[in-house]
Amino acid sequence: MALDSSTSDVQFRVSQVVRLNSGGPAMTIGLLGKTDAGDEVAVCYWTDDVGQPASCAFPLVCLRPN
Repeated sequence: MALDSSTSDVQFRVSQVVRLNSGGPAMTIGLLGKTDAGDEVAVCYWTDDVGQPASCAFPLVCLRPN
């Protein structure tokens, strides 16, 4: 599945490596979807500083390709 961010020309896809616009670790998109309010989000996975897996859902407008 691929979603177009409504505020940019970037198209995201599952397995794509991304970063937050503000920086941070490289993350892999595991799931794309929309909230009940219609906001486009990506569930991203990464490992923290000690190698532990982490995940969080981020609005697509907060992400950029790596």
